[in-house]
Amino acid sequence: MAADILLYKADLVPVGEDQVQHLELTREIARRWNAEFGNGQDILPEPKPLLTAAKRIMGLDGQAKMSKSLGNTIGILESPEAGVGQAAPGDDRSGASHEEGSGESRDLQHLRAAHAVVAAGHGCYRGANCRGALWGCLDCKRVLADNLNAALAPIQARARELQAATPQLVSDVLAMARHAPGRIARETIREVKRTNGPLTEHLER
Repeated sequence: MAADILLYKADLVPVGEDQVQHLELTREIARRWNAEFGNGQDILPEPKPLLTAAKRIMGLDGQAKMSKSLGNTIGILESPEAGVGQAAPGDDRSGASHEEGSGESRDLQHLRAAHAVVAAGHGCYRGANCRGALWGCLDCKRVLADNLNAALAPIQARARELQAATPQLVSDVLAMARHAPGRIARETIREVKRTNGPLTEHLER
C-alpha cells in the first residue's frame, strides 16, 4: 500500500476511517526516507487522508463495513430489484420514537449515517415521522432505497451507454489514462535512485 501511494507522490488519499492507521504508516515511511536520503528536501510527500461523510458504511448484514469478501455490498450497477431495498441494516421499530443522540442504537446510527451520505438534507431522524413514531425503520429504509436508486441512476445510464458503444472504447480510454500516472511513477523511481546514489546501485546488484 505504501509503495503504491508514494510511487505517485499522492498528497491526498481517499480512505475510510479504518484505513487511516495504514496511511499513517505510509506517512512514517516517507518521513524517515526523506530524513535519511532527502538532503533537506521532502522528495516523497507525506500523504494526508481524504475523509468524506462516508467514513464507514456498514454492509447489508449490519455486522461489518461493506466488503466484497463478506458479500454484504451494494453494486453500483445493480438494478433496484436486485436487493437495493435492503440498503441499510437495522430492525423495524414501528411505533417507537427516535431522537438523535447517544441513546441511539448502533443500527439506528448506521441508518441515519446512510441517509446523510445518499441524500444530504434528507433527515428521517430529524423529521416528524421518526420523532413522532409515525413510521418504523423499514419505512425509513424504503426512503433510503429510493434515494439510493435515484443517486445511482445516472451512473447506471452512463454505464449502459458505454456498454452499447464500440467495445474498444473503454479499453482505449483506460490505455490513455494510464500514461500520466506511468510518467509520474517513472520520474519518482529515477529521483529516488538518483537521491539514494551508491545505495541503489548496491541493491540492484
